[in-house]
Amino acid sequence: ASCHALGGKGNAVGPDLASLTDRSAGAMLVAILDPNAAVESKYTYYTVDTRDGRNLTGIINEETGASVRVLQANGITEVVRRVDIKEMKSSKLSMMPEGLEMGLTTQDLADLIRYVQSN
Repeated sequence: ASCHALGGKGNAVGPDLASLTDRSAGAMLVAILDPNAAVESKYTYYTVDTRDGRNLTGIINEETGASVRVLQANGITEVVRRVDIKEMKSSKLSMMPEGLEMGLTTQDLADLIRYVQSN
């Protein structure tokens, strides 16, 4: 809900779950258990350290010669001028954290997959 949108709910930070081409239980289980198995470059997360001491993490959803737009996991977007960036680096990883399943029972996981498949 914080990073994906489905049925008009959630945040469109990661891919829209309604547009998944493979909704098989196996594919979805791999995506949940190993979110870094296949990551589109537009969904890799970046760390942006600013000259005033802020540290932003998110995906870069727009870049110009003058600024970058950082879309954070909570859905908040922040534009940072390039002259204000101390360091910007790609993690080459998905913004979706590993271990997300740790707080879920087997039934919770099955229900989640079924919910995404039904929308």
